Amino acid sequence: MASYWSATVQHMTTTDRVTGVVTVVLGVWVVSLATRMVLLAKGVPGPGLLPLITGLSLMAFGAMLLIHPGSHKASSSWPSRNDVGRVAGTVVALVLFTAAVPILGFPIATALFLTGMTWWWGDYTWWVAVLVGVLFTLAMVLVFQVLLHAPLPRAIWG
Repeated sequence: MASYWSATVQHMTTTDRVTGVVTVVLGVWVVSLATRMVLLAKGVPGPGLLPLITGLSLMAFGAMLLIHPGSHKASSSWPSRNDVGRVAGTVVALVLFTAAVPILGFPIATALFLTGMTWWWGDYTWWVAVLVGVLFTLAMVLVFQVLLHAPLPRAIWG
């Protein structure tokens, strides 16, 4: 039994190192592309700011995997059919969300998406899922549109 766990930990350590290197390289690439765009213009976030933050985050998380590989517990089970279905449903929801934003606008599409994901993954009642979706959407609109003056996509009807 001990040899099984040591082999699993060794495998996870190698996987973490490879994942860490790939994530850092991806982060460097994203940062290099982001710095070619406007980051701030007259105090307003430009199109390159979010990719810059994302790239820096990728680099930080990749570095954490390189510094502490194998520090998490290894899962010893294959995902169940239910888990695979949930992931597939999430991918479908992301595609629908991406298609809905230009039509419904950011607030409505985001509230629907977050409500659906909260219900889908959290196993909450419908009213809790709606509350979470609406509150988190309001928080994002407050941060991006009100505080940062970043324009958010509007619905096709205005």
